[in-house]
Amino acid sequence: MAPDRIARVASVLLTAAASSASPAATAPVARDYAGAQTMSRSLPLTDDAGARQTPFAGISIYQSEQRGWTIVTFYLMFRETSDEEASRRDSYWVARRVVGSDARKARGVPAIDWAISDQCPNLDAAIRSMDEAIAPRMELAVPGEGDPSEFEPGPVRFRLWSNEGRFQGTPYAAQLSVTTTGASPVSAWIDTTLSRLQSCWGSDLPAGVTLPSPTH
Repeated sequence: MAPDRIARVASVLLTAAASSASPAATAPVARDYAGAQTMSRSLPLTDDAGARQTPFAGISIYQSEQRGWTIVTFYLMFRETSDEEASRRDSYWVARRVVGSDARKARGVPAIDWAISDQCPNLDAAIRSMDEAIAPRMELAVPGEGDPSEFEPGPVRFRLWSNEGRFQGTPYAAQLSVTTTGASPVSAWIDTTLSRLQSCWGSDLPAGVTLPSPTH
């Protein structure tokens, strides 16, 4: 099946909504996929420069047969550095991964891991290649016109979203979410990305990064 035809299966949702989260020192994680998606997408972190950052993009995989899932969110972070001549503000990436299951026999809370671009060059490469999974492959078909879209329901659903979308060649921003199955360009990119990041994950929060303080 041609990739451009498979890509038509993806549903594209353009919205202008912004999300926020209530601070929590322990950053509670929902045990179910839908709840974990919502929490992961809105969880704020504080970077080395003291600024509050929320995820700008993320990916997820849901396996319907085993009911297992993986959610990864990406953050742009900053730190202040200085030398003998001047001070500057440098940027870096942080990724957060949550792995869980909706199966009835699943026990315990989902596992949380972290990655930072300082120790994982593949994280920088993955974020910079994200656009390749989308442009210029997507199109919105008119039902009943042109070649029919081919849809083969599969046991695995892939999702890619970003708040940094933009209409090509214009300054107009858009929030983008793509959900697909099978061997589409998006699912292939997500598989490749997770494979390349496999050695980057660790259970410790990256140095200089803090979770929100508790509220009373």
